[in-house]
Amino acid sequence: MAAAVPVAEGKGENEEETPQQSTSLVVAVGKWYDRQLTARPLAANACTAAFIAACSNAVAQGLQKKFNLREMLGFALQAAPPLNHFWLELLEHRFGPGRIMLKTVLDQLFMRPFLLLYGFLANGLLSGRSWRQVKQHTRQNIVQVLITSWKVWLLISL
Repeated sequence: MAAAVPVAEGKGENEEETPQQSTSLVVAVGKWYDRQLTARPLAANACTAAFIAACSNAVAQGLQKKFNLREMLGFALQAAPPLNHFWLELLEHRFGPGRIMLKTVLDQLFMRPFLLLYGFLANGLLSGRSWRQVKQHTRQNIVQVLITSWKVWLLISL
């Protein structure tokens, strides 16, 4: 006598996912993410920043009607240095909740130049440029990018 084989329950060929099933998936992912933020805040924040950076780079490449996986991954990697996590924790610990303008100004004046330098160097080296090319490109562009960054982020935080 053959053993009965359990039939997996699930969607049949003509069944579609209901809004309730979609919502429960979103809720489950949200709960999992919250657990990761609690258990592994540094890793969760770094992965989140890398994911957002990769998505933004993919959109930018799409607008240019091109796609370069190496560029996207390099952008994601350089956008998520763990040092920023500790810097933001320090600002929050030192100044507490609120005082957003002060923390933004301090971030832009002290951390942003360092992160832009890191970004220029990491992106240049990950894209295969020589050290000399990376230094030249950084020297030519970093000040203008920093000034533009200040214009955007300081205005947004007002």
